Amino acid sequence: MTGLPEKLPVHVALLTGYIPPYQAEVYRALAACVERLTVLVSTEMESDRAWQADWDGIEVVVQRGFSLRKTWRGRAGGKGRAFRETGERHFPTDTIRRLRSIKPDIVVSEELGARSMLAGGYAKTARCPLILAVNMSVHTEQGRGKIQTRLRRWLLSRAAAVTANSESGKQYLRTLGVKEEKVFSFPYAADASEFLEVACPRQVPINRWLYCGALSERKAVVGFLQELADWLIEHPEMSVELTLAGEGREQQQLESFSLPSNLRIRIVSHRTYSQLAELYGQHAVLVLPTLADEWGMVVNESLAAATPVLGSVYSEAVAELIVEDETGWRFCPDQREELRAAFARCLSTSPTKLSQMQAAARRSIDARTPAWAANHLSEAIRYVFENTSRHG
Repeated sequence: MTGLPEKLPVHVALLTGYIPPYQAEVYRALAACVERLTVLVSTEMESDRAWQADWDGIEVVVQRGFSLRKTWRGRAGGKGRAFRETGERHFPTDTIRRLRSIKPDIVVSEELGARSMLAGGYAKTARCPLILAVNMSVHTEQGRGKIQTRLRRWLLSRAAAVTANSESGKQYLRTLGVKEEKVFSFPYAADASEFLEVACPRQVPINRWLYCGALSERKAVVGFLQELADWLIEHPEMSVELTLAGEGREQQQLESFSLPSNLRIRIVSHRTYSQLAELYGQHAVLVLPTLADEWGMVVNESLAAATPVLGSVYSEAVAELIVEDETGWRFCPDQREELRAAFARCLSTSPTKLSQMQAAARRSIDARTPAWAANHLSEAIRYVFENTSRHG
């Protein structure tokens, strides 16, 4: 997508929980697309995130409110292996007062919870268009109750436009009755500068694997490791060295895991982006065995670092970005034979083929820049602005 021909003469208020480092670059790019952008956050940073807030070049307002720990109970693909994950849920209490104070022309609110309910209330009374930015997928939203689904339908019906971060997210919105002409893309994108420094091509053994992320039930690292260990026992001619870069509730279990002699694991703590890029350069493959992910930013980062991905199709990033035997290898983590076949396909990759896949991985992510993502959201803003001007 090319850049917009001119800056939109609107003040946009964007409401979100917090700003992760990769999203900060997107907001900086979005600020260049509109006359004024104000980002209202529920918290400076979530307590279980090791990132530092980076708001340079962004007008940010921290809202008053409270946060609760809530457990998400889900299943792989909506109906497979069960998992639980506890995370923070934010409830900003001064949304309407803050919006009345800054008087935006358009409100963009992320997700379909309390934040967006309050933003919708303001939008109705102030006659201000509302855009809902939804980061969900068909898989992650299966099993939602009837009351929650009805509330979502009602809230979505009040929006002038709705964005989704994936094709599966768009499909989910259609099931809730959102009209096609109101649905826009707002994809995830990473600031790839650190990862583009990783050499391509590079000579790395195909059995050197890397996992980056939380060590949680949803990410399914324990189950993945058990299947890998069992497979390697049956295939003593093969070996794997797996680095786990992350922390979480399953770390102790992973540290005490009984391993065959042809499987070695190393657990390292949180890494900065530059340190992560160095890790990618030392490994041939990123693994992502998740049971549910509405995206998976590590896939973007891995491709930028010219590192093919051995990934679960329950990550929307894997489903959309990974082409079998070109940029990686795909599998269903709850299908044992499929997972084992993916191990074999990956480990049988020749050095020449791996070099080709490294180059293909980097090419596949070239266009997915923060400016590219911001332009997608600005298209939704333009649509709302032009329709509001025409009818109001």
